[in-house]
Amino acid sequence: MKRKVFLQALLLFFTILTPSIVYAQEIEKFFPSGTTWQEVRVAYPYEPIVRTYVVGQDTLINERAYKSIWVDGEERGRWIREADNKVWLLRNDFQEELQIYDFNWEVGKTLYKQFYKEGIGLSADTIKIDTLQTLTLEDGQPYDYIEYPMAYTTARMIKGIGTTTEVSKESCIVGSFELEIPLPLIAEYRLLTFTRNDTLIYKDEALMNKLSFSPIYKSNNAVNGTAHDLQGRPADEMQKGVIVKNGRKMLVR
Repeated sequence: MKRKVFLQALLLFFTILTPSIVYAQEIEKFFPSGTTWQEVRVAYPYEPIVRTYVVGQDTLINERAYKSIWVDGEERGRWIREADNKVWLLRNDFQEELQIYDFNWEVGKTLYKQFYKEGIGLSADTIKIDTLQTLTLEDGQPYDYIEYPMAYTTARMIKGIGTTTEVSKESCIVGSFELEIPLPLIAEYRLLTFTRNDTLIYKDEALMNKLSFSPIYKSNNAVNGTAHDLQGRPADEMQKGVIVKNGRKMLVR
């Protein structure tokens, strides 16, 4: 009788505990479905271009579970997965996945951020953690971050989010291809906002104010100034699709 009561109590304990464990695992994910971030591409003398990234649903590729990454409302052959505090990126134009983040941080450790370099192939940025710093973000929580030299500037990587500045690849957070940028054109990608589990975590309001624009979609045909497409080329403001004008991204229907 006592054994039966004990087993029932044990079963009840795990029944109550299991949802808590599952919930803890969910909130610990770095890129759950619905995670959204916005980046701005600044390439003088062109106007700033804003891109919106959204993590989609699970998909099975080569017997591994990935999540798709949508860019400006389109699926562009990018998938992401994570395990053991590490994040991998798979692209339809690469032969293998790349490890883009290892969030198992400790002072003295060297991180490797893989990417493909034009004309060379697989390569990696090496980042040594000399010191760990902490900052409080929009959700009121503290986050570790590291800083390291990148070309002519200092880059910052926030634990659980990723790189907030990129000067040679095509994206901040999921940059994986190093471009050959013709001089004197200087292209820089900066993280504007990052939202996870419907909570705004990161916002670079100072940069938004500096560039004098808000990263929003706008459906409007009556616009002023010179219009560009997402590649910075002049565009007809009456054409359907996404154009950039006066520093704002607009969806013309």
